[in-house]
Amino acid sequence: MKQSGFKYPNKYSKYNLPMKRRTFTKQYRPYLYGAYGSNLNFSQMQLRCPLAKQIGVVRLEDYELVFRGVADVEHSIGSEVMLGVWQITDQCEAALDRYEGFPNLYGKKMLDINDSNFEALYDRDYNDVIEDHKVMIYQMTDQTQVYRPAQRYLLSIAKGCADFGIPKDWLEAALRKSYTEETPAV
Repeated sequence: MKQSGFKYPNKYSKYNLPMKRRTFTKQYRPYLYGAYGSNLNFSQMQLRCPLAKQIGVVRLEDYELVFRGVADVEHSIGSEVMLGVWQITDQCEAALDRYEGFPNLYGKKMLDINDSNFEALYDRDYNDVIEDHKVMIYQMTDQTQVYRPAQRYLLSIAKGCADFGIPKDWLEAALRKSYTEETPAV
């Protein structure tokens, strides 16, 4: 039987165009992300965001760490939270959005961080000054409940504190508060 030269159609045959390869290597605007929960943990962040670069630590004044089953920060005059700062890309942000349950569980907030709060203003790999002093954080959309975290989750945050060289005292204070102010179960 003679072949008729028939080819099965595909979505490109209509236009007689060769198939284009999609590449995902393009890097978009790197910017800073401040982590205070399990995203402090270097090994977990490498799984979620392999393109993220660990930058340093920043002190976020007038906020405190609280637990609502998971970590959150809330405005509190006179308190402070230590953030582990990552340089992330758009792809990293998309992965973090999925992990954090954005926009339902967590919303995003861009904060202006003043230079005096930075313990590390330089990129560790290239010694470039980080010029953008805005840091994106995730903040829970419902800030009415307080619940203690799971032990495994807490250990992940403690490991992240060690990864960034952050003292654990503010973590211990937030944990104490979650036990003393826990919202009663209904």
